[in-house]
Amino acid sequence: MTGRCAPRAATEFYRQHRAAMDEGAVVAWSERHNPDELSAIQNAMNLKLQNEVAFWSEYQNEPLPEEKADEDLLTADEIAAKVSGLRRGEVPIGCTHVGGQGRPPHPCSSTCRPG
Repeated sequence: MTGRCAPRAATEFYRQHRAAMDEGAVVAWSERHNPDELSAIQNAMNLKLQNEVAFWSEYQNEPLPEEKADEDLLTADEIAAKVSGLRRGEVPIGCTHVGGQGRPPHPCSSTCRPG
């Protein structure tokens, strides 16, 4: 076995250490498990491992806090560096060609080559 344990091996490990692994767990519906699982606790852990966000929101009714994308936002300096200073549709006097780099022209993606 490399990487993640095979499900059968994990279930066998759980079978051998179940008392210690279940200690302190509270189960509301002990019959809630699949035929290849030993308990509702194992089922809950399998669900959590499959999709932790869904587990907490759907099964525990305690959604995880949403991640903030602040680190992906541009700073004012980064935005300013992208602005040419020209009005929309204005082309610098030294330009002889305006193109969209192989794509249909778009005001945000056109380029200027001085002549």
